[in-house]
Amino acid sequence: MEKTLNDDELGETLNALHTAILNYDKEITEKEEQAKSDELDLDAFSNLQQSILTRKEMRKAARSAFKKLNGCEEVVIHSSN
Repeated sequence: MEKTLNDDELGETLNALHTAILNYDKEITEKEEQAKSDELDLDAFSNLQQSILTRKEMRKAARSAFKKLNGCEEVVIHSSN
């Protein structure tokens, strides 16, 4: 099964993912800096680091999902130009 996206659909999808990733990265960076400045105990900081690693894995999966959008094996992009 193949999913065809036009330029607008692809742009909207990429923008939404990019915005979500940027917002999460900003939130995690702020939490990490706060944890360092508050000198949280080692377990709390370790949990925060694990959250960051988990998010990085989720990000990789989200990026590869564009290749298999909605269970498709391939995404075909048609340019409107």
